[in-house]
Amino acid sequence: MRTTQEYVQVAAIPGYDPRQEIHRCTDLLARYACGGEKQVFDEMAETAGPFLHRRASLEVGRLSPDLDPDEVVQETLLNLYRYGKGFRPRVPYAFSTWVSRILRNVVLRMMKKKRRAPTISLQDLAGLEIVDSPRSGPLRQALEVEQRSELGRDYCTLLQLYLGSYRGLTDLQQSVLDRVAMQGKNYREVAECLGMRVDAVKMVAFRARRRMASDMAKLSLAS
Repeated sequence: MRTTQEYVQVAAIPGYDPRQEIHRCTDLLARYACGGEKQVFDEMAETAGPFLHRRASLEVGRLSPDLDPDEVVQETLLNLYRYGKGFRPRVPYAFSTWVSRILRNVVLRMMKKKRRAPTISLQDLAGLEIVDSPRSGPLRQALEVEQRSELGRDYCTLLQLYLGSYRGLTDLQQSVLDRVAMQGKNYREVAECLGMRVDAVKMVAFRARRRMASDMAKLSLAS
C-alpha cells in the first residue's frame, strides 16, 4: 500500500483517467458486497488508493490539518471491509459518492477523539465544599451500583473479545499493531524499528485490524 505522496504522483501521470478508476472500484466493491471475497477487497483497496488519498488529503486539509491522511485512509478501508456488504450501486460512479461520505465521517470521528476535556488539578479543588445531592437516596444509589456493575461486565466482555482476536494474529501483526495502536507510533517509526518498508507496515496493520474485526464479530455471536 503506497503513501499519499506516491498516489499523488500516480495521479499526475499523463493519460491517467480517474473516472475509469472509480468505475472499476464500483464494480469491485459490488462484487465484494455479493461474495465477500478478500482478494476482491484487496484489489479494490489498491485500485481505490489514488482516490482515497486525494479525498483524505482534501478533507484533512479543510477540517483538521493535524490528522494523518494515511491513518484516515486506513480507517476508511476498515469501515469498507466491515460495512461494504451493504453497497448497492445504481450508477458507475456510486463508489465515489458512497466512500466519500464514509471518509468524511471517519475524519469527523478522529477529530472528536483528539479533543480532550480540560484537566483539573488538586489546587483547583482546594477549598471546594462537596455537598451531597438531595436526590441521592438509597434507590438512586442502588441504581448507580447496578449500572456500574453492568458497565463493568460489558467492558470485561469487550476486553475478552479483543484479547481473543488479538491472540489470533501473527507475531508480526501483533508487533505492528501494538506499536501503532498502543504506543502511538506512526507508520514510518514502526517501519524503521522493524526494518520494513512503510507501505508494508500499513498493509500488515490493515490486515491485522481487518482480521480482528472479523474475529471479534464471530466471537461475539458465539458467546
